[in-house]
Amino acid sequence: MKKSIGRIVLILLLLTIVFTSFSYGSIDSDHGKEDGETVGKFIGELFGKNDYNDGKDNDWQEAIPSQKEIIKLFNLSRETYTYRNAFITYFRKYFEEGYKEAFRESNVTLATEEADNTGLIDGLAIGEIMGQLKGTEDFEKGLNSSWRRVLPSDEEIIETYNLYREVPSYKGGFLEGFKKAFETHYIMGFRNANLNEILKNINVVDEIEYTNITTFGGSISSDDKVMTITFDKGGLYKDNYIAIETSELKVLDPIFQLTPTTELYEVKLQEATIFPQKPFRLSFKYFGPESGGIYALKDGDWIYLSSKIEGEDIYTMIEEPLYKGGKYAVFISGSYKELEDIEDHWANVELDYFNRNNLLRAEEGKYYKPDNPMTRGEFILLLDKYYKWPTINNVNLSKYKDSVILEDYENSFGKGVALGYISGYSDDTLRPHMPISYQEVEWIMQKILNNKGFKWETVAEKLEEEKGFSSLGLLNNRLFVTKAEIIYLLYSLK
Repeated sequence: MKKSIGRIVLILLLLTIVFTSFSYGSIDSDHGKEDGETVGKFIGELFGKNDYNDGKDNDWQEAIPSQKEIIKLFNLSRETYTYRNAFITYFRKYFEEGYKEAFRESNVTLATEEADNTGLIDGLAIGEIMGQLKGTEDFEKGLNSSWRRVLPSDEEIIETYNLYREVPSYKGGFLEGFKKAFETHYIMGFRNANLNEILKNINVVDEIEYTNITTFGGSISSDDKVMTITFDKGGLYKDNYIAIETSELKVLDPIFQLTPTTELYEVKLQEATIFPQKPFRLSFKYFGPESGGIYALKDGDWIYLSSKIEGEDIYTMIEEPLYKGGKYAVFISGSYKELEDIEDHWANVELDYFNRNNLLRAEEGKYYKPDNPMTRGEFILLLDKYYKWPTINNVNLSKYKDSVILEDYENSFGKGVALGYISGYSDDTLRPHMPISYQEVEWIMQKILNNKGFKWETVAEKLEEEKGFSSLGLLNNRLFVTKAEIIYLLYSLK
């Protein structure tokens, strides 16, 4: 058996992954007992497995951290005397139990099934994120603390993280690490959320300091000077009191592929709304790559805002006739792929916005071909993703002669038919691979917007005024609409 990672690496891993913060305030001895039991068993098992793999004897007393090390590892010096003593007592007791069990289990495991330390470490890292996320979510939903209720099954973990493609040793290590870290960090996330709620209720909240922005313009920055909002002269017509508050950004699900570079910044208004007469600038200090962007938290989702990097700043222009404040942060997108044919396009801002929000289907991974006609299938799929149509099961499309060629458009067409937005052609076809005309776009958007007065002519006139682009739809609405025109249309309606 190959020698596993050393004690030093494991301790460093525990320092960075296991209980990075352990400050619960005034928690009694029952909590100290429960937390000491959970953490002691967890770390004992890791040390037992590690000692066996390193060829050492089964000696838990040699392996266990000293009392001083335990206090330092888990910040127990900040806890009450009662909590600290209970934690240490039960940590030692269950460390011994976990150590011995893991050492003996490793001793009887066949060499062909040996644990993969790489898988174990990866599982610990992902389990930490997901455990803390689920623990926090359950508290905020008003549910009781129960990590077993939300722990994914082995099959779900394997499917979610593509473990079926891995060797058995990696898969086994990942599953073990994920489940151990998930349990520990679920408890931590739930209790931290509870503590924050308690502190929020018992502490006196400092009065928010608002800055008055007048018709002469002005700016306001966060206390750490990372975020700034700037209004030009005439941007507001009366006194408006605005504040920026900073708070910790919650752990994101890795599936979002967004890496935060800032904390969460919230723009608060003394009155419910303000009425900007001009777009105003919202900027952050930023030193990252081009894949970074400013995102706004809306209805639980992080939505990309058209952003530009300028020197040491990244900024976006907020253009809303009625503004109610908002929550913002800067993220680097792991899924962002630069498209080579949109940078110098007349609809660059709109195309970039849709690309950053993963709404464009690129060809060969780097071309969108914005001046090509948009097909009916592409349009329906885009509408489904953009408007987040609800899931509708068992929609029968067999009456349409070309339903067999819908392919990856089938689900979106099913929703569109069920919602009454599309009905097909008179010859019982859907024609997903045929270009769509301005007239057809007009009919479909009238239904989606519930506005029979919607006309492409209005869009074309605005397009001419803002972009200097002449839409062929003004001449003949039976001609085919381009991808860029559709993107412009939806962007203008957001």
